[in-house]
Amino acid sequence: MSQSEFESINTAPQPCDDGALEQVSSWWARLGQATWGITRASGRGLAAAYHAIDPDVRRDLAQMPVLALTLLAPGWKEPVALRDDGRRPVIFVHGLGGHRGNFIALQGWLWTRGWRRCYSVGFPAGGNLVELSEQLAAFVLSVIEVNGLDDDAQVDLVGHSMGGVVSRLALEDADLARRVSCLVTLGTPHHGTHAARFAGAGKTLDLRPDSQLMKRLQQQEPWNTATRLVCLWSESDPLMQPATTACVEGADNQQVDGMSHINYLLRPAAWKVVQQALGAADS
Repeated sequence: MSQSEFESINTAPQPCDDGALEQVSSWWARLGQATWGITRASGRGLAAAYHAIDPDVRRDLAQMPVLALTLLAPGWKEPVALRDDGRRPVIFVHGLGGHRGNFIALQGWLWTRGWRRCYSVGFPAGGNLVELSEQLAAFVLSVIEVNGLDDDAQVDLVGHSMGGVVSRLALEDADLARRVSCLVTLGTPHHGTHAARFAGAGKTLDLRPDSQLMKRLQQQEPWNTATRLVCLWSESDPLMQPATTACVEGADNQQVDGMSHINYLLRPAAWKVVQQALGAADS
C-alpha cells in the first residue's frame, strides 16, 4: 500500500456503531438538561433579585425608557420670543444627568391649559453647581430680553431634582431674584441626600448632606423672600434620603403621594400640583 493510500484511509470519516451513537446522544441529553436547569435557576434568581428591589426604585427603573425618549430633543436651544399668553414665562431646569427634553410632557400639559411661553434650559455635561446657576441666570435674563419684557416683569422657575438646587443658588443674586416670582421644585434635595454617597465625584459631592454647598443653602432658611417657593415631595421618592430633604422650612411644602423620582416628570398627578402652584403665584 502506498503512503498516499494509507493517509486516505486514516483521514476519511469512519462509521460509528450504534453504541457510540447512543453514548453521544445520552451525553447531549444530559448537557441539555443541565443547561436548562442552570438557565431556569438563573431566571428565578434574577426574578427574585428584581422583586427584592424596593417597589419605588422598580417604578423609576421601569419608566427610564420612556424618559429616554425625551433625550431626542436638542441639548441646548437659545430662547426665542414667544407670543404673550397673558402669563409669566416659565423656565424649566433639569436635574443631574437630565436633559431639557425631560419636561416635554409637563410642558405639553401646561400648554393646553394656557401656559404657552415655556422654556427649558439645557446644561453642558461639565461644570459645578455654582457655574450652572450662573448659566441659568444668564438664560433667565435672555428670556426676559428676547420677549421685550418690562424692567419689573418676572418669570417662574420649575426645577426637577438638582435643578431646584441650581435655581436656589441663582436666586442668591438679588437682581435675578426680583425677576423670579415663583420657584417650584420637584423632588429636590434641598438639604442633600444620602443617595449621593453612592457616587464619589463631580456634582454629587455637592449633593451630599454634609457638603459646604448644602450648608450655604441653609442660610436661606427659613424661606422668607419675595420669590414664592413651592416644594413637591413624596415618601415614595427613592433618591431623596430622607424624603423630607425635599422640603424647605418656610416654603409651601406639598406632599404628593406615591410619587417616585421620575414620576414628577411623567404623571399628571404632579403636573396638576405644578399648575396650581404657578396659577396661585399668577393670581
